[in-house]
Amino acid sequence: MYATGTGNGIYHLVINNSAETLCGLKVSRMRSGQSLHLVPDVSGSHVICKHCERIERNAKIDNGD
Repeated sequence: MYATGTGNGIYHLVINNSAETLCGLKVSRMRSGQSLHLVPDVSGSHVICKHCERIERNAKIDNGD
């Protein structure tokens, strides 16, 4: 699952469908221009958050993947 803001070209990785991203941001249940909300997939020109990407990469290394 992913989270993104309205009009924001960056998406974040969500921890186990929770209300928090991998990089520690809170995900809102309501859509607004100022908050992150859940989206099932990412399309278009979105870019992954560099912090989420780094944390995920480090976790995979730690797990031997």
